[in-house]
Amino acid sequence: MNNAFTAELHQVLLRLAGWLPDDVLARARSLLAHDRCAEVARLLAFAGRRSVLPLGEDDLDALAELLESEGHDPAVLEAIELIPENPPLPWQFSPDWGETGDDGNDEGADNAMLISALAEQDFLAELTEKPGVRGVWSTVRRPDGDVPFPKPRVIYVVEIDDEVDDVDEPVALAAQLQDTLIAAGERDPQVEIVSMHVVRPRYQRTAQMQGKLLWSPHGDAEIKVARVFDEVDPENGPRFASDHETMDDEDERTWILEYLDSGIELLVTTGTMGDIVDPAQGSVVPMNFRTDGVWVWTDTVTYYLETHHLAPDSELLEHIRAAGGLPSSLDTVTLGRAVAALSPAQGRQPVWTASGS
Repeated sequence: MNNAFTAELHQVLLRLAGWLPDDVLARARSLLAHDRCAEVARLLAFAGRRSVLPLGEDDLDALAELLESEGHDPAVLEAIELIPENPPLPWQFSPDWGETGDDGNDEGADNAMLISALAEQDFLAELTEKPGVRGVWSTVRRPDGDVPFPKPRVIYVVEIDDEVDDVDEPVALAAQLQDTLIAAGERDPQVEIVSMHVVRPRYQRTAQMQGKLLWSPHGDAEIKVARVFDEVDPENGPRFASDHETMDDEDERTWILEYLDSGIELLVTTGTMGDIVDPAQGSVVPMNFRTDGVWVWTDTVTYYLETHHLAPDSELLEHIRAAGGLPSSLDTVTLGRAVAALSPAQGRQPVWTASGS
C-alpha cells in the first residue's frame, strides 16, 4: 500500500459498515486495496448525498485533503449529511440463522444459508494459516424491528495483531477474503478486519459479541484465578496464615508490583474492602480484576504486596518470575476467556462476600 491515506480510509470504512449499502462498501474496499483512494473518497461523497453517514468533521477534513492532493474538487463533500455521534445501530445480530421464515420454509433464505455454509469453509481455509490472525467470528445480521428487507446475511469479523511480522495489511486482507467469498458464491461479502490494538467501532464490536467464534489460534489452556487469602471463614471472613510468605527484597517486590499493575483491566469497580492486616486503615483495599491472559488477579493482591509485603499466590508469583517482561496486549478471545474464568460454577455459592464501600 503506497497511498498515505489508505490506512486512514480503512478505518473510515469500518465506521461506515452497516450504514453504506453492502455493495458500495464491498466495492470501496476493493478499490482501496488497489490504492484508488480518490475513487473511494468520491464514492463516499456520492453515498453521503443519498443517505446520512456516521462521519465526523475530522473524517471530512481528511477526505478533502485526499481529493485536493489528487486534483479533485473537495466541494463534492459539502452535500454529505452527518449522523449525530454514536447513533443506535439499525441492525440486530445473532450467532445463527434461526428459522428462515414464518413456517421455516423460506427457499431464498435456505439458499443463502447453504451458500454461506459452503463459503465459510473456503473462508476459514484461507485464514487459518495467516500470521497475526487472532480470532474469526461470524454473525447473522438482520434489520432491527419487524422489517422484511434487507434480508438476513452473514457478516464476518477478523481480528488481527497488526504488530507481528509478516501480517497482511488489513486493507489487502479484507479484499482478498472478499474475493474468496465471491468465488464461493457470496454476493457483496462483508468482511470486517479489525486490530486487537485499537478500539473497534460499535458495529464490529457488537457483531463479535453477539456472533459466534469460528476459529482462534488459542488452545484450551485454562486461565487460572489467583488466590488472595490463605483461609476464608464464613463468619469471620478471610485471613492470611501466620507463615504467609513475605517479600522483603525491594528490587524484586518493585518488579512484581509493576507486573501486577500492568495487567489488563477486566472488571473495574469503585468498591473497596477493609484491610484485614491493619483494620485501622479502613475500607481502602481495591478490588479491580486484571489479567495477563494466563492468570487473573485482583488489585487486592497488589495492595497487600505493596503495603504489607505479603507475597501473591505462589503459582502466580512463579509465573511472573518466569515471564521475562510485562504483560502484552490481549486479543478479544483471550479477554473473553479470562472473564469466563471469573464466572462461578453453576450452583456454587461464595463462602464469604466483602461488604466494603
